[in-house]
Amino acid sequence: MHQSESFCKICPVETRLGPSSSDVILGRLKCSSTFGVNFASSSWIRNGTAIERKYIQENKEKIWTAVSFVNFSTAEDGETFECQISYPNNGGTSKCHVTLGKPRLKKLEPKIFDEWNDPVNNIQWKCVIESGWPIPILSWWKDGSEISNGDFGETRYIWYSEDKKVLTLSILRLNGQHHGKYTCRAENMFGNSTENTRLLINRHGMIRFRPDLKTIEILEGQNITLECICSAKECLEEPASSAYWRFNDRDISRIERLTFLHKVTGGHVIISLIIRNVSQLDDGSYLCGINTFEGFDKASKRLHVVTRDVPVDSLSCQFQYDVFITFSSQDSNWVKKELIPLVEKHNLNYCIYDRDFEVGKPVVDNAAHSVYTSRKVLAVMSHNYMSSEFCRGELEMALYRCAKMGDPCVIVIRIDSIDLRKMPKALRNRTFLDYYDLIERKTWKERLIKYLKPPPFVETVMSSQKIHGFTENNFQNYASV
Repeated sequence: MHQSESFCKICPVETRLGPSSSDVILGRLKCSSTFGVNFASSSWIRNGTAIERKYIQENKEKIWTAVSFVNFSTAEDGETFECQISYPNNGGTSKCHVTLGKPRLKKLEPKIFDEWNDPVNNIQWKCVIESGWPIPILSWWKDGSEISNGDFGETRYIWYSEDKKVLTLSILRLNGQHHGKYTCRAENMFGNSTENTRLLINRHGMIRFRPDLKTIEILEGQNITLECICSAKECLEEPASSAYWRFNDRDISRIERLTFLHKVTGGHVIISLIIRNVSQLDDGSYLCGINTFEGFDKASKRLHVVTRDVPVDSLSCQFQYDVFITFSSQDSNWVKKELIPLVEKHNLNYCIYDRDFEVGKPVVDNAAHSVYTSRKVLAVMSHNYMSSEFCRGELEMALYRCAKMGDPCVIVIRIDSIDLRKMPKALRNRTFLDYYDLIERKTWKERLIKYLKPPPFVETVMSSQKIHGFTENNFQNYASV
């Protein structure tokens, strides 16, 4: 008999190798040879050390051998047990081993279905054990409750594979009641692990915007309320339903200017988003969504913000400032020690938020006024700057001005190790001052002053008139809408 014709397999005999609250866990590992093939002798090894014969049992036919432990609770995660069986007449040997440990499951993927249009009427998930010994006990759960065969009108079935390492969940006649979170749980004596997934049923027609327009236009600086309505009975089942808003495919952060409302009135659920002091940062696509126990729905709308820019009467024939310096308050020491003395030395008229912003005026309006009444905008780039929502907003306003007017007004100076890839794409290919670079730091003052130095008076007037005309045209276009 050749070695390749024989094999051994280790399996747990005692079900008490699973989770137990008992201090004493009895257990036995069984090693079997090829069916019908007798072996001559067997041995067991635990973590490289032979196990005493008194713990080893062989059946009379020498088909299987087992190692028993009076107290299996002494076994630890990571221990390895090896079985070796030898066959007569130089038939060779076979070895097999197992490593004890906490279970680990294969990742589950979510499934999304359109209840009304998808031809699929049943689905399956396979919960697969990737590692863990003793073989874990598997179970399926939905929204915190264990699933049994025939749940919900005999529409759910679960079954084990022959080796007990796969537990399949099958859902027949798919409908809204199957929408929700599903969890596969595996546990053995060393612990447990779970894998979550979701079955999402799209219930079209539950949500609609009011008014039913694809695009809403609003003048910058005003307030607006976006509303969507759900009249389906599932939406009225509080707290079964939950609503949410997204902006340009991102979750909307709850900041001071935004208010979320979710109220039930007149047999409807009204989901509102109130935006105060609308700015160009709010221009984009808004999505309203709702989740219920029987499915989800969503609707989207575009908000177009018409630029107010700077009021016509606020501009004189010249810019109010040579430069607006936008920086994080956490970098104020560098700004006031290195930057401000330089611009004051060259008699440049500069604007900074903590000195020049009008008290009581919305921050967004102050920022817009500073951006559009300054000939240049200097961004002090750093990790702190890109972590600040208000700094990024000021920078986006300046970049918008550049793009709209063809005016290269933005200058960037990097003062720490921030990765260029974290800067806005519109800045990555532009020349910028790098104070952080020790070589470039030697000439940063001369280069900056060259950029900030005002042009001849005639060019200043022309640039200002260009902005003046741009602002007037925008208001004329808006008035004609």
